[in-house]
Formats: sequence, C-alpha cells, structure tokens
Amino acid sequence: MVLLHTADWHLGHRLCNRERMEEHDLMLQQMLDGLRERPVDLLLHAGDVFDHQSPGVAASRLYFDTLETICREGLARTVVIVPGNHDSAAWLAAPERLLRHRNVIVVGDAGAPAGERLVVIRDADGEEIGVVGAVPYLRMADLRVNLTVEMDGAERSRAIVAAMARHYDAMARTLEPWRHRGLPAVTTGHLFAAGVETSGSEQDIHVGNLGRVGVDLFTDRFDYVALGHIHRPQSVASQNAIRYSGSAIPLDFGERADAKCALRVELGAAGAEPAIETAALPVSRSLVGVEGGPDELVMMMERERERAPGSLRPWLRIVVRAAGVDSERDARLRAHAEGLGYQVLRVELVQEGEADEWSEPVGPSLRDLTPADLFAQVMEESGVPQEERETLALTFLELETMVQEGQA
Repeated sequence: MVLLHTADWHLGHRLCNRERMEEHDLMLQQMLDGLRERPVDLLLHAGDVFDHQSPGVAASRLYFDTLETICREGLARTVVIVPGNHDSAAWLAAPERLLRHRNVIVVGDAGAPAGERLVVIRDADGEEIGVVGAVPYLRMADLRVNLTVEMDGAERSRAIVAAMARHYDAMARTLEPWRHRGLPAVTTGHLFAAGVETSGSEQDIHVGNLGRVGVDLFTDRFDYVALGHIHRPQSVASQNAIRYSGSAIPLDFGERADAKCALRVELGAAGAEPAIETAALPVSRSLVGVEGGPDELVMMMERERERAPGSLRPWLRIVVRAAGVDSERDARLRAHAEGLGYQVLRVELVQEGEADEWSEPVGPSLRDLTPADLFAQVMEESGVPQEERETLALTFLELETMVQEGQA
C-alpha cells in the first residue's frame, strides 16, 4: 500500500491580515502534479484542512476543487480526512455521504466506536491491501475526562494522556485482525507528541498544552502513524513510522526556514519497516525576517532578497534594534525594502537589551493576541499573586476549550 501523508493545510489562513489563497492554490497544484507523476492508493490528511471552523467561500471552493481533481483523475484510489483542532468536524463531515461515492472518507466523529472509524483500502482489483483506523483531533468532550481546579498541572496532564491512550488502545485492538492477516495498519492523530520541535505558531491543543503523548501510545501497535498539528516535519522520538508531515506552507515567520513537504509512504506486510520519501512542496512566497540596528538592516535586506525563493513577492518583517521610536527611520527602511521587491508586513521596535521571538512579535496589536494572552495581561494588571496564576490560567484555558468545542 502506498499513501501520501499530508496535514495542516490551514486553507483560509491570513498572516498580518493578508490572505494566502494564491500560495495555497500553488501548493495544491504542486501536490497534484506530484500525484499525477506517481498516483497513490491512499491520500491521508491528518487534520487542520482549514484555518477556521467556518471557512470562507474561496477556501471551501479550493478544497472541493482539489478533491474533485484527485477523484476525476484517479490520483488516489481512496482519500481519508480527519479534522484537526482548527476544523469544524461537523462542517467537514456534512457532505460525507456524497463524498463516499467518490471514495473520499471523512471521519469526524471521535466518539463513534473504533470499528466505525475503520477504512479498508483496496487496490485496482478490489483486493484489500491495508486498513486505516482514523482518529481525529480528540476534543475534551471526546476524552470524557473530568479536570478539576484542585488538580495540579501534572495530574491534569496524566488524566488527558490516559484518556487519549484509551482511544488508541481501542483502535489498536480493532485493527489487530487485519494485522494478523498480514495487512499493514495505519492510524492518525492530531495531537502534541512529547519531545517534538515546534515552530512556535501551533495553538495550545489541550488545556495548557498538558496532553503531550509519548511514543508508547503507538509503538509496535501500528505500522504507520500519520500525525498532524506540529508544523515542522519530523519523526517522533526517532521512530521512523511515527511522523508529522508538517504544514504545507509556512504559516508564520517562525516557519520561514522550514522545508515544506508531504510524505510518500510505502507499506509492505504488517510489522515491516515502511519506506518513506519526502515529497517536497516548494515555497511560492518567502517569509523573510531581518533584525538588527538601523545601519545593518539595509545590507541584510539586500542579502536576504538575493536568496528568497518563490514566484510570489516575498513578505518581510523588519525588527529594528534601537533606543526608541523614529517614524522617519522606519519609513526609510520600509521604502528601501519595497524598492527591493518586498511587501513589508511589519516594522517593529525592540529596545536594546530586549529579547525577540519571531513567532511572538514585539508590541502585538489586539488581533495578534490570543484570549489566553489577554487573560494573562489582566492577571498581571490586577496584581494576581504569582502562585495563583497557573491554576487560574489552566481554568481559563479549560473554559475557552469548552466554548470552542460548543461552537464546533
């Protein structure tokens, strides 16, 4: 069985209020061109198809046009999609009965019995060649775990991970008969694995990001684990068969140096090591960040422009290290950058001696702050004692998760 593992398209994503549809269109065309050269038995999407739970018309059209092309041209015999934390499971699953006629399977109900989330993959002759146990993003309601304010962080984390383990235990037992027959078994996950490298742009996926799972959840029970949520492609704990494909385009300046790809996976008999190839997705628009003193920045912009790949105009973030605000200086820097062909997204000031993180811009506007950021600021300004803040922050995140899941 040959599958293409992809995830985290985030269709409809905006960066500094600029829409990304042109980049997404080019990325999907590159993916389709790769499939035209080498079709697969299974296209597997591990969550976050969209960036919002109510995707716009343009993002929705691009999604359905891509599926229609895959089905019409026979680029993948079966497509399996699970929702991520950004997706509305109900929205993705709404056309499920129609999509099934084209062998596109959306598994959105994490509460359904494991056997109902099992998808058998067949070859051109109708022979069974593998099986997928689809597990979408597990929301707190799916985990059915009771987190109380009396619990500390470690207790909450253990409760979340134990609930996730029960889901994967049930799926592993359901897939065992196929593995005993020699067929490879694949599962999915949209989750935060312990020890992975993040880009900084991933959202907290559970309360306080406490539910980070270890590889023991999967090891020796599945032949391949297709993961989503982490935007940097990587294996987990050096396990070749447990993989994040990463986001399909750079979603934040923290991802500007990351290679983007899908993963082509060839599976033999159950228990055999998979053969995995990286299917590169060239970046169509470079995200460029320069940081330094005013005298350094001109040279840095020129140097970076020469090596900024992509067919689209690169986007630039300028971080000025200086003693104070100078609007004329910033205007000159912006004008020089635009003369080099950049589109400037931000010009920011970092006071000398301050630290900077590319995924956490200095002096963010209100639209750049999460509700948790605002709540932390309220606690700071209200003089809440430091020893009380962790419990209050976790309680706030739990309430936020409940509201988001109620909307979904």
